[in-house]
Amino acid sequence: MINTFEFWLALFLGACVYWLIPLNKRTWFLSTLSAAYICYLDTVSGLSLILASGALKTLLDYQGANSRVLIPIRWIVIGLTIWLAAFKALPVILENIFNESMFANLAVPIGISYYVFRLIHYCVERNRGHFSELSYAEYYSWLLLFPIFTAGPIEQLEHFRKQKSDTYHSIFVVEGLTRIFHGLIKKFVFADLIVRQYLMNGATVTSTLENLSTISTAEAWVFFILLFVYFYLEFAAYSDIAIGGSRLFGVKIVENFNWPILAKNMSEFWKRWHMSLAAFCQRYVYMPIIARTRNPYYAILFTFLTMGLWHAVNINYILWGLFHGAGVATVLTWNKFKRQRGWPSQLPGPLAYLGIPVTLAYVSFGGVFAGTNGMGVAPALSLAAKLLGL
Repeated sequence: MINTFEFWLALFLGACVYWLIPLNKRTWFLSTLSAAYICYLDTVSGLSLILASGALKTLLDYQGANSRVLIPIRWIVIGLTIWLAAFKALPVILENIFNESMFANLAVPIGISYYVFRLIHYCVERNRGHFSELSYAEYYSWLLLFPIFTAGPIEQLEHFRKQKSDTYHSIFVVEGLTRIFHGLIKKFVFADLIVRQYLMNGATVTSTLENLSTISTAEAWVFFILLFVYFYLEFAAYSDIAIGGSRLFGVKIVENFNWPILAKNMSEFWKRWHMSLAAFCQRYVYMPIIARTRNPYYAILFTFLTMGLWHAVNINYILWGLFHGAGVATVLTWNKFKRQRGWPSQLPGPLAYLGIPVTLAYVSFGGVFAGTNGMGVAPALSLAAKLLGL
């Protein structure tokens, strides 16, 4: 998206117009601009998402105003979940039927993962009595906000409303442009030029698989560590641009990354990596399950299964989710073991940082599942065996 002239035109020209028009027109302008840009990218899916979300808000407004439940909120959330899962699984089904990947690309609405999670958030919180006074303009300006629509972060509505300013300040431009500049540097200089072209020398998961018998275990480890760093820089760059672009409209979007490569364990990693997804899953998956079962291990299992399936409905990302969940569960068990024996929560002084390379290695190992997404289990296991020296 950031490689297109239309995105930057909508961003910069749209921000200028936004602040020049009267205050009572700005929310409608932002929602209309976002809807128009999304429909420009994909008219059919854009219109379908806009109409579906409008119908959902109308239903919830009616139920709230008349105290008459037509559809219980749990069934709406289940329906949204099934809808997302169907679209996630549909590409694989179509590709197997037609043996042509272009059918799968046409089948999936753009930004569907972020969009559905925002809708689930809205439905649950609306059922809890929040957001009753919400206009369609404000609803769509949050739901369709085009700088974050396709690549996140998963902005929750209460944060959006609290951090949205109606008064222009020059600091918005300074902060927005600075953040966009940081994102562009991360993407095109650090991720693409330095890591991918220079350090990785253009190597990919496919080329690594093809040369698996000729590379050493150390070389495989270097590749997967660099692959993780590349994905981090690229994803963080898109988040920077999304956050900076939203700031030009006076909106301060939630942060998505906080130096995850410095995490000392897997629990801390998920407080630093894709923080908006982790916060959503903690709020709507982990907490409800732990409230019902009082078992943190069940909650961790289902939370990370959700995270894996959110990325893609296939065995690779299921294993990726379970792998990360196992890491977090191990940290939980180890911390419990230390508390029972009265041991300090962390090692003293510089020894406390020993967990950083261990965590980096663990996360990088998980790249065998994410990197082989769509390839099946066998390639992932072959790469895992190489990393283990087998």
